[in-house]
Amino acid sequence: PAHPLFVPRYPLSRVRKILREDPDVATVSPDAVFAVAALAERFVAHLAKTADAISGGRKTLRYADVAKAVGSDDVFDFLEDLIPPTMPYSQALKRRK
Repeated sequence: PAHPLFVPRYPLSRVRKILREDPDVATVSPDAVFAVAALAERFVAHLAKTADAISGGRKTLRYADVAKAVGSDDVFDFLEDLIPPTMPYSQALKRRK
C-alpha cells in the first residue's frame, strides 16, 4: 500500500486510531491510512511554511504567525474558527461588553 518514495513521519497506527474516532467509521483500509498520513504531513508542512514566511525569519513560530497564515490562504478557511487572529486585551474586553 505504501508509495516506494514516501515514508510517513506520522505513525500509521496513530493515524488509524484518529480516523476510527469518527463513530461512522468502522474500519479503515491500510491504503486509506497511508493516504491520510501523507496528506496530513503535506498539509502541516504547507501551514508551517506559510506561518514561517509570515514570522519574518524568527526561529520560533508564534500563535500569531499561525493565525495570520490561516487568514492569508483560502486553503485554511476551515480553520478560521479554531485559530482566530489575536487581538489586544483592551479590544477583547470591548467585544465582551
